[in-house]
Amino acid sequence: MAVNPHLAGDMRRDLNQLKLLYDMGSIAPETFNDLIRLLVAGPAMLAALRAAEQFILNGTELGFIRMPDKGDPALDTLPAIQAAIARAEGRS
Repeated sequence: MAVNPHLAGDMRRDLNQLKLLYDMGSIAPETFNDLIRLLVAGPAMLAALRAAEQFILNGTELGFIRMPDKGDPALDTLPAIQAAIARAEGRS
């Protein structure tokens, strides 16, 4: 698999490292394919999480979204989104 030279430097480095592990037999083909899909989809997923976070924050601030009552599992949604963003940005 050739790595596209137009990819951002970090992504290109990560793809090269995955390919090296794959070529050495350190990861199975299915795992390699799953990791490649996640790496390529990562920027779009992070953008979607940021948009969802902003949507919830704006909606609650403007009164269009009411925060769930204590004990409602929906109350965990915003913190889960924020934690995922932090992990993706290397802050946790």
